[in-house]
Amino acid sequence: MSISQLETSLLLFLDPARRWNDSAWLMIRQPENEDRAVESANRNLVFSFPRSSLLDYLRCSLAAWFKSRRHGTTVRRILYLNDGLLSSVFDAGNADAYRSFSRTHLPHPQGFRRKLARLIPPFWRAEQRFIAIQQNAPPQTAEHAAELASLDYLFFSNLRGKLMLTRTATLISGKGHIFKTTTVSEYADSLLHEQSTIKAISQLLPHQELLHGPQEKLLIQGRHFFKEEYLSGENLREVLRLFGGNNAQANACLMLDRLDAWFTAYRTAFSGTKSGLSSLYAPMLQTFSSLHTNDAEKMPLLRHVQQLLAQLDREYDGVVPITAHNDLWPGNFIVQENHLTAIDWERATPRSTPFFDYFWMIISATLEYLVGKSRIQDYSLAFRQFLQRHDDVCCHAHHKLEHFLEELGFKSSMYNQFMLLFLMEWSIQGFKALGRVTDMDQLARGELAAFVMQTAASKPGTV
Repeated sequence: MSISQLETSLLLFLDPARRWNDSAWLMIRQPENEDRAVESANRNLVFSFPRSSLLDYLRCSLAAWFKSRRHGTTVRRILYLNDGLLSSVFDAGNADAYRSFSRTHLPHPQGFRRKLARLIPPFWRAEQRFIAIQQNAPPQTAEHAAELASLDYLFFSNLRGKLMLTRTATLISGKGHIFKTTTVSEYADSLLHEQSTIKAISQLLPHQELLHGPQEKLLIQGRHFFKEEYLSGENLREVLRLFGGNNAQANACLMLDRLDAWFTAYRTAFSGTKSGLSSLYAPMLQTFSSLHTNDAEKMPLLRHVQQLLAQLDREYDGVVPITAHNDLWPGNFIVQENHLTAIDWERATPRSTPFFDYFWMIISATLEYLVGKSRIQDYSLAFRQFLQRHDDVCCHAHHKLEHFLEELGFKSSMYNQFMLLFLMEWSIQGFKALGRVTDMDQLARGELAAFVMQTAASKPGTV
């Protein structure tokens, strides 16, 4: 039987140090097939139950308990919960760990029904339940194997991407380590890239709390693990949505100021010779062109941007390149008292302009505030409100962007031109990272088209 991606990740959760070969595990999705279970007495069995199969789950659980009494096997009851942005896999008895995880990592529930649903015990909310019957584990001599075997909580946002393992005690206390890994070989390269990026940038930064990521790499039985300190604190996305829900415009503006200070400290850590914008934007234009090869409407826009960059090269001496994060939205910032820390550096690229990072950081923070304010998760609507300077927070964000251009030696009157560059770069971010056009790419394409039309209508002949 071929196993699903969730089941593959479940096996990693059950046996991260690979004490058994993969062939020692048998996934059984229909536990009533007792013959198959008997024939596989010397293998580790994992029974899978959807939420609706409660009686089958209880019968199998009882049978597994009797089997463990007779044969000395270990029985683990596992829950899988999908909470939208993040999912969790953990032992059924780890309800306290899940509650700690949900308080720290999950969005604050909005509305009475969602708040009530959060109070339901994890066992009843679980989308999938598993029962694992494990034989006595073979001896394991690999370094760190015992540490990996103690990990009993797994969470992730994408099964085919990064998986994060930790211990219950770490989630409850907020102190300990987290191990990043993956079951997809291609994604291991992204984690290796993140680790090397963190090590390189950390050498430049005077303030180490500016960013966070893996410092230690482990290779156990062919699996890569990246160990880092567990970072506790509030997710900036939820902080901004709470400001929006309370119409706390002053607090939201102060948070934009804190983001600006964070980026100033980060950007100025890089030094060296300035580079022209045409050369720094060349990879972006090449990707954009390859995505729109058969789109005749995009070719005039591409030529216009190339001419714009050539003009900027003639009038300005460029910028000092930085290592761009490329995903500095509030979900990748952790708030700890007076510190902001950026996480998840898998998409980072060296020798980049600072414009996309800064524009996306300020704009996405404003969008999260506006989503919290309207209580409608419509980023297109929020982006239009931002462009229309809907309230004091939107006006403050525009002021920040214009002042940023002046800080780098450009005229604030060039705002629309740099907004065009930002929108083009935004429209390819998902494709660059994942090799496919994402929903956010599509949204950015729509905003790019609308912005070009609006600009052309106000200044005929500009695009």
